[in-house]
Amino acid sequence: MDDGDPGFRATIIDGVVHLAGDVEGVHVVAVTDALFQALGASDGRVVIDLSGVTFCDSSGLSCLLRLRMRSNGRQVVLRDPPPAVTRLLALGGVEELFDIERTGRQGTPA
Repeated sequence: MDDGDPGFRATIIDGVVHLAGDVEGVHVVAVTDALFQALGASDGRVVIDLSGVTFCDSSGLSCLLRLRMRSNGRQVVLRDPPPAVTRLLALGGVEELFDIERTGRQGTPA
């Protein structure tokens, strides 16, 4: 999903949502579109690769929470969240709502 910002990307590759750059308010539409497109195509779990995320604010967290709320019991996996995202999840007290998967690919662009 291209929102015109060359420093941000939301793509879906083989059913995995790859987010890269700053996940913040100005990108909410692109993030939400990618997440819900993947949810609609999912039959068991939704995987969001966060290895390329450099920043995430409360708007980005809100997108993830909306996805989780509408997942209807499907597993929501956050793959390789950077420390800033992990901190944001902990501060919000919502880390338990997501499955965290670590592959060691931190900083890999989408």
